[in-house]
Amino acid sequence: MDTQQQNPLDAKEEIKLLWELIQQHWTQGRHIDTQRVNMSRIMIAAAAGVIAVVGFNGLSSDDLPLTVFLSFLGIFGVWFSAKYDELFYTHMQLARAYRVELDKLVPCIAFEKGVEQKNALFGTTKKLTNKIRLKHFWMALHSMVALFGILLSIIVATGISKRFL
Repeated sequence: MDTQQQNPLDAKEEIKLLWELIQQHWTQGRHIDTQRVNMSRIMIAAAAGVIAVVGFNGLSSDDLPLTVFLSFLGIFGVWFSAKYDELFYTHMQLARAYRVELDKLVPCIAFEKGVEQKNALFGTTKKLTNKIRLKHFWMALHSMVALFGILLSIIVATGISKRFL
């Protein structure tokens, strides 16, 4: 009895399947990234609205629920960005794994060699911008919203604004 598992697909079918899987994961990753951007826009717009309402007539104790909400909105934004980056990265890694398999079946395409050439050309290990991932920007943006909300909450709760304004 043959102990090796038989591949029910011929080479053309396997290539087609791998290409479809690459496209599926690439598309899903891009969709996730678009969702992250759109949610960040909504959260930043909501934060701007809260700040406008809080600052309209000066800070008062009535603004405490809004400033606490602003803090939680920022914290949620950090979590949301981190989670969606994880999902994006997972899909990109799966697409890359399928691309490596496709390279083995069709070596003349040489996807991975092209990626290596791009990395060599642009020097990915030397530039600061290549060391900082995009998720850090999104997380920093939402962290600033959270910190601003916490700062406003402290100001409102302690009554500092009444002493100086």
